[in-house]
Amino acid sequence: MNYLPYAFAAPILMAIANIIQKLVVSDDKVHGGVFAGAFGLLVAALTLPFAFFSESLNPQIFTFNVVMVLILMTSLYAVAMWGFFTSMKHVPISEIVFLESATPLWVLSGAVLFLGETFTFYKLLGVSMIILGILIAFRYKGTKRWTKYHTLGLLSGTFYAGAYMTDKYLLHFLPTLFYQVLSFGLPSIALLIFFRRKISDLRYFVVNKRARRIIWSAIFAGLSFYTLFKAYQISDQISLINPIFETKALWVIMLSIILLKERENMYRKIVGILLAFTGILIIHI
Repeated sequence: MNYLPYAFAAPILMAIANIIQKLVVSDDKVHGGVFAGAFGLLVAALTLPFAFFSESLNPQIFTFNVVMVLILMTSLYAVAMWGFFTSMKHVPISEIVFLESATPLWVLSGAVLFLGETFTFYKLLGVSMIILGILIAFRYKGTKRWTKYHTLGLLSGTFYAGAYMTDKYLLHFLPTLFYQVLSFGLPSIALLIFFRRKISDLRYFVVNKRARRIIWSAIFAGLSFYTLFKAYQISDQISLINPIFETKALWVIMLSIILLKERENMYRKIVGILLAFTGILIIHI
C-alpha cells in the first residue's frame, strides 16, 4: 500500500483545521492550555466510537516499554499543544510559521539518532528546501520584540517533533484509531487537570456560539492525524512523511487564495510553494 495519498491528505486537512482554529483562538478571553485540552479531548471523543466499532484492542500490548513511551508521548504532546495554542493567541501567524518551520529538521535528526533511519544528503536538501519555501511564502521579516510567546512557539515545534517520534514507535503496537484516542485524550486530560482553575473559561465559546467552529476544527484535525498515522504505519520512514505534513502552512496559503481570494504577493507565494514541493520530490529520490 502506498503511503503518499495519506501523507498528502494530512496537511490539507490540518490546514483547514488551523484556519478554523485561528478564528476561534485569537480571542484573549480563553486560556491557551485549557483550549488545547478541551480541543484535544473533543478530537478523542469524536474518534472513540469509530475505534470501538472498527478496531480491536488487546490489553496485553501494554507492556512496560509501551506504557513508558505513552507517558513520554503524553508529556511531549501536552507541552507542545499548550505552547502552540498559547502562542497562536499572541503571535502573528507569519511568526508562528517561522518559529515552527524547523520542525522537519528536528524530526529528521531524531529519526536518524533514535529510530535508526538512514540519513541521506537528499533528505537534508529536501527538508532545507521545504523550510526555505515556507519562509519565502510567509515572508517573515522578524519581530521588533521577542516575547515569551515567541519562546513558547519555538519550543512547541521541538516538542511536537519529539512527540511525532513516539507516534511512530507506538503505532507498531496500537491500532490507528485507538492510538489517536490516546494521543489526543491523554495529553488533553493532563492539560485540563493542570489548568483546572481556568476550565470555566470554556463557557465563553458556548455563550458566543463558537462551539460549532470548534467541532468542525476537531473533525478536520482528527481526520488529519488519522491519515498521518496511517502513513506512519505504512512507511518505515517518518523522515519522509513529516516534511510533507509540515507543508500544512503552505496549504493554508493555497486555500486562502482559492476560498478567500487572497491574491496579494502571489509571485512570492508561488515561489515558496514550488520550492517546498520540489523539496518533497528530492526527499523521495
